[in-house]
Amino acid sequence: MTDSSCSSSGDGIGGNGIDPISGDPVPATDPIERLGDHVRPALKRTGHYQQTQQALQAVLACGNSVIRQRRTFRTGTAHDLLGRTTLAKHPTPREG
Repeated sequence: MTDSSCSSSGDGIGGNGIDPISGDPVPATDPIERLGDHVRPALKRTGHYQQTQQALQAVLACGNSVIRQRRTFRTGTAHDLLGRTTLAKHPTPREG
């Protein structure tokens, strides 16, 4: 793994990612948005677009698991952190 890919996996959605075409570091949200644009017609055709958009917006608003776990680690207890890491549901913006 390169330094930039190691960094992107540790920074979460708020950090940098890797552009899959150029290999250059970019804001992590850029490749996610490009992928969303690419798959939008198929998602609409299958009826999954709205659900996918809602899940993506929740992640963008609240952060992915790396961000949520770090936030809980800074502000919560060990019990809170364990609960956050084992939750199977996505947060809503109100929970973030």
